[in-house]
Amino acid sequence: MSTLGFVRHIPNALSLSRIIGSPLVLLPFIQNSPLMWLISSLSFVALSLTDFFDGWVARKYNVESNFGKFFDPAGDKILVLLSLVVLMHFKLLNPFILIILLSRDVIISSIRSFSASAGLILSARPLGKIKTILQMIGLPLLLAPTLWTNTTFFNQNNMGLMFVWSACILSLISLIDYALVLNTSLKSIDKKA
Repeated sequence: MSTLGFVRHIPNALSLSRIIGSPLVLLPFIQNSPLMWLISSLSFVALSLTDFFDGWVARKYNVESNFGKFFDPAGDKILVLLSLVVLMHFKLLNPFILIILLSRDVIISSIRSFSASAGLILSARPLGKIKTILQMIGLPLLLAPTLWTNTTFFNQNNMGLMFVWSACILSLISLIDYALVLNTSLKSIDKKA
């Protein structure tokens, strides 16, 4: 197998590893101990890094695939959703965060499906990418056992919550952005017809 042939499979393997590895964030369900929380947090970080590398390899070597276009965002959503469930179960996170993020993802998926049926491709938007980065920073801070505490606002828990709430706000703004892009695209199609 040529080097490019091998490289072609790396992004999909990374996306699949994120899906297969995502249950590691559920370890605190098995045993609520600092070690399980640490493994959960470190797993989240490692799996989040696969999200960066699968896209980087796919773009650098021009090996993007339909498989990757589906499984890459699915892996992200599974990882984030499982993390949110753990945090909510242990009352470390407001349930509205899960409601906002999950609702936004369902609506965006619907918008993308609808646009595809109309012959439009809506690629990932910059605000959605920033939202993902904020989640990938905030969630492991919340999953990790307390590494630093102080009485000021800038303690580990508050920093994690700040990043996750910021991701929620951006998710709502990015939802509006997607809707506006879809609306503009549909109007341009109507003008051509």
